[in-house]
Amino acid sequence: MTTVAGTPAPQPDPRPLLTPYETEHGAHLETIARLSTVLGAMRAAVAADNLGHADPLCWVRDALNLEQLLPEPGALPEQVAARPYIPRGML
Repeated sequence: MTTVAGTPAPQPDPRPLLTPYETEHGAHLETIARLSTVLGAMRAAVAADNLGHADPLCWVRDALNLEQLLPEPGALPEQVAARPYIPRGML
């Protein structure tokens, strides 16, 4: 089918439309996957510490950096713990 000007008419998107539930469910699954990466890094850090590795927190730093969750430079631990940061799109 062509339009009046002779250009092809736009075709409908063949992908099925997602319901709001499916969209929300997908967002939750993405959040779970991102948080499980950080949790896995925390567990790896504890295991590395148990084995006496020199820098066990490298696991956590890398995971937090990947998710853009590192605290601001100069932030105090008490401040970071008191004000958890959840980036947009994480919830």
